[in-house]
Amino acid sequence: MQYPELKAWKIRNADDGKAYIRWLVANKLTFHFDDSPEDIIWSGTDKKPTPEDVAELSRIHDELWGAGDPWAWLEDQELWNLYMGGE
Repeated sequence: MQYPELKAWKIRNADDGKAYIRWLVANKLTFHFDDSPEDIIWSGTDKKPTPEDVAELSRIHDELWGAGDPWAWLEDQELWNLYMGGE
């Protein structure tokens, strides 16, 4: 695994989801939330996710959507700017 910390992520609510989005940004692993992590061609990061990482990203992705709507959370301007690559 390139990202062993993925195993510890649990998304139970919007705060967890927003923290996870920040983690994705910090690790250059953002993707369109309507897509499956299994369908992503990871090209924007130095450390490419392994198949095990992708399995964890998929698990967390399901939890993310189970906890709410990540697109609604991105209405937070600061989080949106981070997600879009700004500051």
